[in-house]
Amino acid sequence: MKLYTMIALSALCLSSTFAVRADAQEVNLYSAQKEHLIKPLLQRFTDKTGIKVRLITGDASGLVTRLEHEGEHSPADLLFTTDIGNIYEAKSKKLLQPIDSKVLNENIPPAVRDPQGTWYGFTKRARIMFMRKQDKANAPKTYDDIAKPQWKGAVLARSSEDVYNQSLMAFMIYHHGEAKALAWAKGIVANLAHTPVGGDRDQLRHLAAGEGRIAIANSYYYAMLFGADPALHDEQVASKVIPVFLDQETTGVHINIRGGGVTRHAKHKKEAIALLEYLSSEEAQRIFADANNEYPVHPKVAPSDVIRGWGDNIKLDAAPLEEIGKLRRRAIILLDEAGWR
Repeated sequence: MKLYTMIALSALCLSSTFAVRADAQEVNLYSAQKEHLIKPLLQRFTDKTGIKVRLITGDASGLVTRLEHEGEHSPADLLFTTDIGNIYEAKSKKLLQPIDSKVLNENIPPAVRDPQGTWYGFTKRARIMFMRKQDKANAPKTYDDIAKPQWKGAVLARSSEDVYNQSLMAFMIYHHGEAKALAWAKGIVANLAHTPVGGDRDQLRHLAAGEGRIAIANSYYYAMLFGADPALHDEQVASKVIPVFLDQETTGVHINIRGGGVTRHAKHKKEAIALLEYLSSEEAQRIFADANNEYPVHPKVAPSDVIRGWGDNIKLDAAPLEEIGKLRRRAIILLDEAGWR
């Protein structure tokens, strides 16, 4: 009996060890990025490490809500989403855990990662203005300029319920204080071409079609419509609309990120960190830059040819995005007070 017991126990130990190892070779990712854009990167990571990535995609804010509802039972090891507003919301709800990675801290500048290590940015996008080419000579110089009376009825923008505009408002509060930011938002409301409707690409298409004179949108949406991919290319936008980078003599243009971190209840923490470290590598950053036409965060990696075509010395805001995230809720209140619907 003793011999049979020893054999059985040995088999159980071997089985348990194997189960742990097999289980450890996977990581579960909740991602707000479209599957076809991130899957090639995840496959390269798997090829290099042997770690399988189980991917679930969804709406950016919806994934945060899902994590919150799932609690300790969530299968997610990583959250990868858009905008510091969504990322900071996940942090404030304690859905992410702090990690310490020398690789991440070396590859990602301090302004686009959490000092406590709960989140990291992996690409940057600028929230900028767009105009029709023939209006270039009269382009505004600052964000404050587009709130002035001379642009009455000229501005195309999406709703203030959109997290991108909330973060832009937080940027204004951070740099100029609440009073000036509120006055700015009221000026934008007074200058709207119509009640906000649609997304960033809609604003660009309306502008190209002759509506309004200024559109507010993220740089990568324009890059989609401007780029060579026939499934996304919009000839009217590409031929008629140009980007305008504001505040080049002061703060630099407002930027935001795509990023995330390790979930609070991650069951594959080591593998999750390994994936984050890979996403910050020069190889992954080049793929990100070329596939998404977003600015890489790694200082040694150049932007895509499309972005470089907009200018080599564009000044991007260096404000720590952790501080912008903290101001999001106050920004929402002020946007509502301004009447930006």
